Amino acid sequence: MMKSRLSFRFFAVVLLAALLCLYALPALGAAGAEYFSYTVLDNGTARITEFKGGLNWVDIPETIDGYAVTEIGYDAFRGSPLYTVNIPSTVTSILDYAFQACYNLESVVLHGAGSISAYAFSDCTSLTSVTFDGAISSLGSYAFEGCTSLTEIVLPEGLTSMGENCFWGCSALESVSLPSTLSEIPYAAFGACKALTDVTIPEGVVSVGKYAFGTCESLESIYLPDSVTSIGSVAFQWCYALRSVRMSPNVTSIGDNAFVSCKNLADIELPAGLTTIEQGTFNGCASLAHIEIPDGVTVLFENLWWNGLTLLEPRITDRLFSGIGRDGVGIMLDTGHLMNCRWDLHSEAEAVAFLRRTVAGMGAHRSLVKGVHLSCSLSGEYQKSCLGAGSD
Repeated sequence: MMKSRLSFRFFAVVLLAALLCLYALPALGAAGAEYFSYTVLDNGTARITEFKGGLNWVDIPETIDGYAVTEIGYDAFRGSPLYTVNIPSTVTSILDYAFQACYNLESVVLHGAGSISAYAFSDCTSLTSVTFDGAISSLGSYAFEGCTSLTEIVLPEGLTSMGENCFWGCSALESVSLPSTLSEIPYAAFGACKALTDVTIPEGVVSVGKYAFGTCESLESIYLPDSVTSIGSVAFQWCYALRSVRMSPNVTSIGDNAFVSCKNLADIELPAGLTTIEQGTFNGCASLAHIEIPDGVTVLFENLWWNGLTLLEPRITDRLFSGIGRDGVGIMLDTGHLMNCRWDLHSEAEAVAFLRRTVAGMGAHRSLVKGVHLSCSLSGEYQKSCLGAGSD
């Protein structure tokens, strides 16, 4: 009898502890209409406008009060203490800031959501998993910016556009796979993803945009498929670990400072059809001992405002260009640099007169001028105050 009572008491204690634990767990389950505010759209479907709370694991319903849920509205879940969210296939649009700053959010499964707008999941700092299990056509600017726990992203086929800074600052992101339906990797799409080591760029991508992979400090190699024709300015700037670049044979232009400070880049083969390499493209590539410039590229030398190619001494200009040993060279005339060569210029009128005299005095070298950087710099008095020197 005593044993029976002890067993009953033990069972009661265990049951009570289990109930207390269950009570302590955050709420979960399929959410009904009582958890949301919504509005009915002109097409007879519903847009969720506010999450009222009460759940931490949320399955967004396909219908509310008989209306198909097609949109998640601006700010609807912003800052909510969610852990996971399941978005049904009926949803075709997630609007700006819908889930921004859901700091506890760890997992998102998207069965629909044709378009995800700007800042929709930005600053979800605990987010580790995003599953695209449906058709996504576009990602807005900053859509996943600052998701600092996200380690992998596989973007689905059918995605045709990404906004700028889409995954900016996802500092734990190690692996990225892009779809063949995406033609352009936009500005700073993966900028400052400092842990990124694995990037899959498929055939179909045509353009790598400005700063697309800038400051991806762990990226060691990149494969640019044959479909790529242009690389934007500072596209791989400060990718310090970058050692190997497989260049598309169809690249025709490389923007300024595209590979600046890629200090471990030891070898790169530029394609024969390349016609434009902007200034500073390989600046700071300390390990790059040799590079072959294709014949189709016109190499432009910018005039300096210190000793060297100032354009003030025809003898030095002639010596430089006669010693290069190749066709397809020219001068990028920087008016500001030229003005800085004279410390006694005090007005724009004086500067214009000086520029005209200098260009006229270039003689045959004028035909080498292929471009102009228009800038104004009347810094003579400042230079003299710093250096304590005369005008020449």
